Amino acid sequence: GDSITAGTSLPDKDAQRYATVLQAELRKRLGYDEVTVVSRAVGGARLTDARSWVRRDFQGPAPDLVTTLYGYNDKSGLFSAMQFAESLEDYLSRVCAITAGKTAIVPIATIPGAGPRFVMMDDYAKAVEDVADSWQLDCIDLAGALKEKGRDGLLPLMADMAHPNAEGHLFMAQTIADFLMERVHEGQ
Repeated sequence: GDSITAGTSLPDKDAQRYATVLQAELRKRLGYDEVTVVSRAVGGARLTDARSWVRRDFQGPAPDLVTTLYGYNDKSGLFSAMQFAESLEDYLSRVCAITAGKTAIVPIATIPGAGPRFVMMDDYAKAVEDVADSWQLDCIDLAGALKEKGRDGLLPLMADMAHPNAEGHLFMAQTIADFLMERVHEGQ
């Protein structure tokens, strides 16, 4: 992901970003202390960057699961939703190739921001969902979960117009954990 995933605006991003909180949450829910969640997020990153970083990010054994959350910077770069979807498909193809298909992939729908980005990111969230559907992948609808809160309900979860605060990262981690635990209980 980008700066949203990296935890920009958090006082202690290494302890408060959703990847770290998700790891603790999954360990607690699964009763298994070996669950490891690693963030490869880079502030300012776009999917075009992520595509070129696949070899760097996937050195060593293939991970069991990869989630991806991009879009805010791609939108700022004026990429159309179609171009964004094409970049996501290329990224997914590269991840599949380098992991030899051993890694489950679950895209996360691009989240809204505060202000005009509350609706401006909708086409990207839909693009992620459409790509996931075409690849027959589950998609974590984090965008929908945040939008359900409405504009006013989203603001207490935001540190600024783009970046979630600690409470926002906690909400994101719990939403992702709920999604994953549902699949564990369903045996997927």
